[in-house]
Amino acid sequence: MAAPLFDAQRVGSNPKRGDSPGSHQPAGWAWPPGGAAYGYTAGTMGNSGARAQFRHWNVVACICALAPACARPTPPPQKAPEATGHVAVPAPEPSEAQVPLQVPTRNASRLAFRGKRDVSFGTTGSTSIWQKSGEHRFKAVALGPDGVVYTVGHAPFTHGTDMAVARFDATGKLDATYGRGGVVQIGQRRAFGEAIAVDAQGKVVVAGYFYGKGGTNFIVARLSPHGTLDASFGTAGTVEHSAGQDNRAQAVHVRADGKLLISGYHGSDTNQVLCLEGDGTPCAQFGTAGVGLVRPVPGKRAFATRSALHGDGGIVLSGYLPSKDRMFVSRLDARGAPDAAFGTGGSMLLQDVAVGSAWALAVDSADRILVAGHAPSGPIVIARLRADGQIDESFGRNGLAVPLGASDEVYALLPLPSGHILGAGFRGLGDAAQPLFVLLTSDGAEERPSWVDDKAPRPSFIFGAALDARGRVVVAGDSPGDRWSAWVGRYD
Repeated sequence: MAAPLFDAQRVGSNPKRGDSPGSHQPAGWAWPPGGAAYGYTAGTMGNSGARAQFRHWNVVACICALAPACARPTPPPQKAPEATGHVAVPAPEPSEAQVPLQVPTRNASRLAFRGKRDVSFGTTGSTSIWQKSGEHRFKAVALGPDGVVYTVGHAPFTHGTDMAVARFDATGKLDATYGRGGVVQIGQRRAFGEAIAVDAQGKVVVAGYFYGKGGTNFIVARLSPHGTLDASFGTAGTVEHSAGQDNRAQAVHVRADGKLLISGYHGSDTNQVLCLEGDGTPCAQFGTAGVGLVRPVPGKRAFATRSALHGDGGIVLSGYLPSKDRMFVSRLDARGAPDAAFGTGGSMLLQDVAVGSAWALAVDSADRILVAGHAPSGPIVIARLRADGQIDESFGRNGLAVPLGASDEVYALLPLPSGHILGAGFRGLGDAAQPLFVLLTSDGAEERPSWVDDKAPRPSFIFGAALDARGRVVVAGDSPGDRWSAWVGRYD
């Protein structure tokens, strides 16, 4: 259940955004460990002589605002403090001259996500890398323990462009102890990284494609916590997979049972999900020889661009059909078979989208599916499906939200703990591109108008995003200016 959001203040003592516990703390308030400034409240409230009891978690307050003459409420019974390392300090008694507390005002956008650069990360909120002349791009980001940030993409190396994995510490500094100066090269054969995940042992798993005989092929690699290829996985740390002339892995996930699911396409009517065991061998009980197939419309080319774990070991894929300009969502069950109970025969066709634009997919805590695509007429369309693949008509207008314009692209969707939905991508193309954010309420309405990071160098693109344990959003992309650099940033 999403926590209600409150912005509480008391005359003469207003907690400012970002303050730590104890600073600007109003009398009568007890901040929880970690300094969360939102959540539930407890106390009594007077209204025309009657008192209404209310109680929630995280923040404790005494509020008496609707009736100016109401008496100070009797505080609730106090429990003995638990041994948490925090000292319980009684709140001072209010004086007669003090003005009663005002009723908290809901200001969800400020507390759910402000969209401001976290200046404690990198240089004023971001860090860029540039090795030598050539294209540097981060395509995805994942988070490790203690605020560590991992990214994957591609960069120029001695033998040409290859997959690149980088690690940054919690302050946004490139970790020189990881790989070679903070960056690991994978491939030496024109490999490109598209997706990244971190497993329960802290090992990084990346997926993408490389150019080989006959076209492109899947490549999956696993790295040790020190940034070396894990020799216990596949062949010397990598697994290659081919099923046609144009095979491109687009997403990778670590299931709860430790199995890896890698999704992508191979330029036909069939998309695929490759299942690998912890040692890199195909899963015997998944699909056929470890490969599950997705055909949204038999005989029509389809490109699965994103995927997400769904339900009890299943996976949903989204993408587009170029011949129909349609966005699709398909589901395989935990054994790699099309889920006949999802949509129609395992797939659902959605709103018309422009070719090549269905680049964002997410699953919320209720197993509802969020997907974004660019409509041919211009604006971004964000749709929500129920767990069974049917349109959720309680979202937006008949299941669709249209919060952005023709020059906007959304490459990541993040369901937030507050219940809000955050989209990240970019506005504009070429030299005009800027990092873009959009914040929706849980029912698909705009919580605030979409906005750009006007402090980022132009052009700058966001291609991946992740939510950290403190509710901050870490993004990754590139900035193809005078020096084509890859960058990572953090926002709160």
